[in-house]
Amino acid sequence: MQPTSRSDWERLPDDPDPERDLGYVRASLSVVRTENGKGHYLFLPEDEGDIMDEAFIIADDAAVTELDSAT
Repeated sequence: MQPTSRSDWERLPDDPDPERDLGYVRASLSVVRTENGKGHYLFLPEDEGDIMDEAFIIADDAAVTELDSAT
């Protein structure tokens, strides 16, 4: 199910399952730190074909946490 209206969203559980409830598809991503000096990262899909589908994330240092060092 991919919610498209307000009523669709309101019917979802408070903590929806990304795949089952929202229709998201998990993908393997490569993390690349940019060299612009601003602490930005690119999360790129390992399948290059997905780049054309805009399946990537741009994030700064504040949005990135190493899971093994998170408290």
